[in-house]
Amino acid sequence: MLGPLAVQNLVNNGALDQNDLTEQEQALSLAEQLIQALETSGPEAVLEMLLASPPPSGAMEVLSVALNSGHPATIGLEELHTIVEPLERATEK
Repeated sequence: MLGPLAVQNLVNNGALDQNDLTEQEQALSLAEQLIQALETSGPEAVLEMLLASPPPSGAMEVLSVALNSGHPATIGLEELHTIVEPLERATEK
């Protein structure tokens, strides 16, 4: 299996389609996207990004998939955990 960053680059460059990925590769790719967004834009931007995807109630499921992906960037996953509580509050409204 290719590493998450390599898979994400292949998808971004059009060499692979997201639909061609296995479920595990899709989860890793999702985690990679969220970790990169967190590193470049911060937790508020990731929270807004998750809530902007319809339906907002599915945002927690998306985050859960990323958090349980087994992505090798454990520090990045730990940082993603900081979004869980604010996301839960936002989706309860």
